[in-house]
Amino acid sequence: MAPPPDWLLVAAGAALCLFGWALYWAGIHVVGAATGAGLAVLLVSRFIGKAPLTGQEEIMLALAALIGVILGVFALRRLHFGALALMGAMLGLLFGYEIALVSDWQGSFASVASSVVGGLVGAGLFIFLHRQIIILTTAIFGATLISNGLNLHDARLLLLIVPVSWMVQFGVVTHLGLSLHHHEEEEEAEKKD
Repeated sequence: MAPPPDWLLVAAGAALCLFGWALYWAGIHVVGAATGAGLAVLLVSRFIGKAPLTGQEEIMLALAALIGVILGVFALRRLHFGALALMGAMLGLLFGYEIALVSDWQGSFASVASSVVGGLVGAGLFIFLHRQIIILTTAIFGATLISNGLNLHDARLLLLIVPVSWMVQFGVVTHLGLSLHHHEEEEEAEKKD
């Protein structure tokens, strides 16, 4: 007899399939804010502990937390793009290296140049396509959670859920205006009217 479905996994998978992009960015902001605030309060409290007490400690800690939230979110957003650029650069470098192997350019300047160009192109593509990469990644994770939650370990289910999820998420992102590019198109259309 098959084990009963795990509805929590199914619900988490469905949430990722439908709103993965928004959940990803919400997570980036929450983690960045919490980390920044925690580190800022820790640093200021260490400073306050060594200074004479003035009665303004709570205000200093609140201000430190606020500044930490802003810096933490900013830093984690930059880290997101840096990590994507690094992954794209690694894949591009491997692709460029493979071109050098196939083209029999081993040991020449062309082999190094193809790897460097491949790395730069890969990094640029990953940054340019970051929305699609995150949507596709969350769609794959969501589909996997649904499949595991329903105890249906069938690749055909994933092949059905992932493209549908990607299309739904892309539509939700565009419809809700979570895409900067979408806002620019709307503003241009409004200016023409």
